[in-house]
Amino acid sequence: MAGSELLTVRPWLVIFGGILVHLSIGSYYSFGNMNPYITSYIRLRGDQPDITFGDTAWVYTLLVIGLGSAMFVGGYLGEKIGSRWTTLLGSLISSGGVALSYFTCHNLYYLMLTYGLMFGVGTGIAYVNPLTCAMRWLPSHRGMASGLVVAGFGAGSTIFTQVQTYFINPDDIAANVPSTAVDCIQTEMYFGEDAILDRIPNVFLLLGGVYAAMQIVGCLLITDPPENAMPVSTEEDPLIDKDLMAPCEYEDHYQMDTSLCLCRVKRWKINKQFSKQSLFGRSLSVKEALRTYLFPLLWITFLFMGQATVYLANMYKTFGQTFISSDHFLANVGTIASPMNAISRVFWGAVADRYSYKPTMLALGSLCSVLLMTYYFTSDMGRYAYAVWTPALFFSFGGNYSLWPFVTTSTFGPKHAAFLYGLLFTSQMLGGSVAALAQSQLTCAIGYGGLISLVAGLQVTSMILTLMYPDPPNRRERSKKEVQVDVRERKAMAEHDQGDSSPDASMQIENDTEHEGVESTHF
Repeated sequence: MAGSELLTVRPWLVIFGGILVHLSIGSYYSFGNMNPYITSYIRLRGDQPDITFGDTAWVYTLLVIGLGSAMFVGGYLGEKIGSRWTTLLGSLISSGGVALSYFTCHNLYYLMLTYGLMFGVGTGIAYVNPLTCAMRWLPSHRGMASGLVVAGFGAGSTIFTQVQTYFINPDDIAANVPSTAVDCIQTEMYFGEDAILDRIPNVFLLLGGVYAAMQIVGCLLITDPPENAMPVSTEEDPLIDKDLMAPCEYEDHYQMDTSLCLCRVKRWKINKQFSKQSLFGRSLSVKEALRTYLFPLLWITFLFMGQATVYLANMYKTFGQTFISSDHFLANVGTIASPMNAISRVFWGAVADRYSYKPTMLALGSLCSVLLMTYYFTSDMGRYAYAVWTPALFFSFGGNYSLWPFVTTSTFGPKHAAFLYGLLFTSQMLGGSVAALAQSQLTCAIGYGGLISLVAGLQVTSMILTLMYPDPPNRRERSKKEVQVDVRERKAMAEHDQGDSSPDASMQIENDTEHEGVESTHF
């Protein structure tokens, strides 16, 4: 069945539909490319002639807040009305918000509602259901199915950054209007050519229309599998005797595949501590998790680490404009940075699989800190250094979004991991607001160099907090002591059930447990 399910057409149509939807909503990462155009238009054609790039960052902040708050809504609606209709609802809200920005782009506050909050809420509602639907169609290949769909999210800004730039500024005209702020150590450059400004409102209509078309086609392809026809994995472990297997005795086992919901040996209770592989040996309730010191520790860690993401996604292009005149070159750097963000999530997740959360996060944080501390000096090193540092930064901080759910599950257990991760993600809503406030109020006072140094300091602080985290059980191997304890427990239960010690059974237990000791444990 595991192989035959890949040969059927329907799962691949669902995956393709999910990719189309995620390509469109994933374009929200291209906001850093749109920021100079939007700010220039509002200053020269809109209602607020003194607006700065830092002020426009509030649009992105509202987008992040809408995304984080609406994911719960998307999951709830998916259970009530199905994946297709929930995804369509979120898609139409997001593309509608983009299209309505044609009418609101002259005013920052109106734009915050359409291109910020409305786009973000729609993205949050539409995000999760294409993933879960694809995984239900391919239960034996859930990692591959989810990876293909979410790859569209990472690739979205790669495509639409180019669409935005070549539509608005096809002739690669440099920003030529300096800021007129008094007592500001940082000079910002804005686009003043009428040809460029005339195209900025129209780009929202173009993007909204393209997004809607992609989303409608994608939603037509997305459909939930019938409950009585869902493919079920029947893969067998050749190292385990089928006659010694029996159904699990607990209901909250986190694995869904039938073959993985079998205890190793008939009548023997598997050790929940090792099957759950959480820091506490079991899945904590939400109330229990909130009472541990680790929940606020992780929340604050996420808050500080997320500042790099918010700042770079907003300001990488406006910083580059201070020493690079080619708009097309800056757009190409953003195009390279976007897939690096997507690749990093797979890479750092695989490293965490091997070495666990703590050493992986310390490695990621060290790389990000070093890159941030030296990022400002790319203005002296030149455009090609900037073209290397920017994608490298996206590669480093992108891994946060694979490590955060990883540590949430490995700390508190899988049963309530989705809800607890949602609570921890509220740190990004506050973080986005703090970052936007800092950019709007401090850019003139301390410049890009000061802001980048501030973000680097927060990154180092998050690493110090990570050192306070107790390393969770390794996902790939258990200590020899744990294996030996488990062997003794199983032997004792076997002797109690059978009335005597069977050498064959004891040998089977030892071999089976040794196999468990090196086997990958999924969260």
